[in-house]
Amino acid sequence: MIDQRLREALSEAAQTARLHSIQPLRTPSKRPRPRVFLLVAVPTAIAIGVLVLVRLTPPPMEAATSGPPPRLSAFLCLKNDAFPRCKGRREATIDERRRIEQVLRSLPQVASFKFEDQGEAYRNFRAKIVASADPQEREFLASVRPEEVPASFRVKVKSAAGLAAVARAVEGLPGVANVVSGP
Repeated sequence: MIDQRLREALSEAAQTARLHSIQPLRTPSKRPRPRVFLLVAVPTAIAIGVLVLVRLTPPPMEAATSGPPPRLSAFLCLKNDAFPRCKGRREATIDERRRIEQVLRSLPQVASFKFEDQGEAYRNFRAKIVASADPQEREFLASVRPEEVPASFRVKVKSAAGLAAVARAVEGLPGVANVVSGP
């Protein structure tokens, strides 16, 4: 009964429709996909590569007897960096870098520190990978551009007990993407 009434209603509607006014369906045009993936993946891959290199680098021979001073690296923000502290901002400014230097100078646990600009960081990064025998790391090097390696502060801490305090003091500062302990 309901089926019959529905058929009749559809038949009447079809008779009143103007077929020449109905346009065929179009295939949606392809929109370019944003390159968000690349903006996140490349800095993340670089950070992972740096972390792997930092962890895999053997200590110097003289350090085996006396024990190396604890070290940490504070990596600065890059433009479009994937780290949460750097999202939606440009690279670390000169004022932010000066503030980080002031904090490091004021910490009694810090034995010494050195600023490493992007060019020097890339050269050191490249030298470590070239010295590596791992072919995958060498392939990774081919995909890394100098502007993708962040500037950093390389910090020597007086004792292992002060390492966590220095890391906490630096990691919350504007312009710092992340802090990693190691050589």
